[in-house]
Amino acid sequence: MKIGKYVIGFSNSKRIELFFERNLQLSGFEQVEAINGKAMPFSLTLRLFKKDFVDHQLSRNSASWLQGTLGCLLSHIKAIEQAQNDDVDYALIVEDDAVFRATPDEIFVVARNQNYDIVYINDRMSLDRLFLVNGEYTISDLTASNLKGTGAEAYIVSRKAMPVLLDLFTSAIANGLPCGYDGFLQSIVLKQSDYEKTPNALDDRPGKKGLLKWLAFRKIDLNVGVSSPTLVKHVDDGKSLIRD
Repeated sequence: MKIGKYVIGFSNSKRIELFFERNLQLSGFEQVEAINGKAMPFSLTLRLFKKDFVDHQLSRNSASWLQGTLGCLLSHIKAIEQAQNDDVDYALIVEDDAVFRATPDEIFVVARNQNYDIVYINDRMSLDRLFLVNGEYTISDLTASNLKGTGAEAYIVSRKAMPVLLDLFTSAIANGLPCGYDGFLQSIVLKQSDYEKTPNALDDRPGKKGLLKWLAFRKIDLNVGVSSPTLVKHVDDGKSLIRD
């Protein structure tokens, strides 16, 4: 089984240095150079995102933050493309603010044996927030009823999932992006019936509830799981280091 490990970040930045300092027990990570959304023309951001999403975000955040959201999304697409080009069976993709509580190597075995195509291993998607005990954990099904929140700081994708994700992004970009990368991951695991049953499964804030209504729900033939306990901590309390 060929495995790829990728960390998204900016070269020569303090944050990418911190990632390797905080995760001294890990090895074999390849850096994927992040895309600087703030360096892009704001007119491009306006053209790529749906107007409703832009208006919603600008009511709460700055234009610079919205450009960073685009840069974050494109950076993850770049990482998935890199993994696909490397022809790996599974890719671990993390942002540079991920702190591992244990080595993730065992999870690849679980993902393979249980045929998972996407596995969330971060603390915003896990079923609990406990530290690993003696390196043992289980992989559970991810459903609308047990979601804690969105999070793209650490996840595993299979070779099967990579082209599916890239096709979804291509379609969304052509029709106007309805959300950032976190929201896209959410739309993959939720079905319309799940959302109608538990509309605020991820977040009970009114703005978030409205945002999910814009997502294009699809029934995708991907097997998705979440680690329990969580394997990765998000150190910036919900703020993406790529976006800041």
